[in-house]
Amino acid sequence: MNLPLLDRLHRTGPFLAAAVLIACALAGGISVTKAEGTDEYFQHCKNVIEEVPYRIGDWIGRDEEVQPAAAELLRPNKILQRRYINTTTGHSAVLMIVHCKDAIDMGGHYPPNCYPSNGWEKGPAAPDSIEVAGVRYNAMRYEFSKYAGGVPARIRVLNFFIVPSARGAIHPDMREVERAGEFKQRAGLGAGQVQIITTYDTPVMTDEDRRAVEEQFVRAVEPTIGAIGGGIRPSQGGHP
Repeated sequence: MNLPLLDRLHRTGPFLAAAVLIACALAGGISVTKAEGTDEYFQHCKNVIEEVPYRIGDWIGRDEEVQPAAAELLRPNKILQRRYINTTTGHSAVLMIVHCKDAIDMGGHYPPNCYPSNGWEKGPAAPDSIEVAGVRYNAMRYEFSKYAGGVPARIRVLNFFIVPSARGAIHPDMREVERAGEFKQRAGLGAGQVQIITTYDTPVMTDEDRRAVEEQFVRAVEPTIGAIGGGIRPSQGGHP
């Protein structure tokens, strides 16, 4: 008997996500300069990512294992890969947070590059934004499709990057990450990425449903955004 699509995605999701991470790890780092307080800053970012709640409203999360090969290739400070299930609607969504110590390492994480590298076909892509408590987070929304377990699967990926910068920390695409990578000290402060991945089917998720979970998840990761985007704090021995 064929498993329902959602169950197939639950079973294959960790392997697909890990394979995407491995395929994304294509960019090599450069020699970076570490400012005073960098190690403390990285530890703070890691701690805050680890504090992302397992319960977000009606959503209950379970960590998905990141394969050692992916971690080795990405050289991350921290990867959070967590699948949430809505206990009321049965909807499924994946929250992924990647924080790299070298901004250049984030280059391979760009969705238009890494998802097709893992067999996903590119669909429409458009700028989008999420507003939480009066703060607007500019992002990009991507659509991808492929066959998973013999059945078609479609996903939407809301993606944005976090780069410590006086010009603002949230960026929808790779341009600011690439700028940071051009300077040894800025590259040495690393960069972060947030992805919220939702499906279309079983049960059907409407655009209103999707927007609601994205807003909830962004609200839940605001401390992470603040920690990464804030850079080195004075208490860590340096300047933001």
